[in-house]
Amino acid sequence: MKKDLSIYNICLASIKRHTMKPYEFKMTRIYTSEKESPLGNFKGIKLEVDEFAICSTEISENIWTILTTRRIITQNESDFFNSKIADFKTKDSKNFKGYGKINYEKGIIELHNGKKTPYFIETGKSSMVMIYGIQTAMQIIPKGEEWIDKTEQRYKNRGFIE
Repeated sequence: MKKDLSIYNICLASIKRHTMKPYEFKMTRIYTSEKESPLGNFKGIKLEVDEFAICSTEISENIWTILTTRRIITQNESDFFNSKIADFKTKDSKNFKGYGKINYEKGIIELHNGKKTPYFIETGKSSMVMIYGIQTAMQIIPKGEEWIDKTEQRYKNRGFIE
């Protein structure tokens, strides 16, 4: 399994590769240093040891999402969601381009257990930050059942297990 610093660096590189400069947006923030702590409405969020904030979207005091090297945390009004990236199955970013002149969109992540976790994206150019942060993390962090099945199949193919 990759270390958090590797996950952070790979996600940050992907975000920067797919997002148009300048990286200053109204509601979206990229954490450009692994030592940078989330501020604003995220003050109460405690990151684990060696867990780093990658990016966030802060719409209001009660509507926000933060992506870290291990999980996505979302507050949607009075509902609070905290899901591990390893549990992600699929994601849907909805109308991230902002057609209809909307400022933000609520995407959905489906977990392996069938539950759904919302996440917020600022629409337009800034949408690439959260989209590529999540997409890259999903690609490089082993997934629950899928990862177990693939790993087991590799071991079978190599003759380590029957």
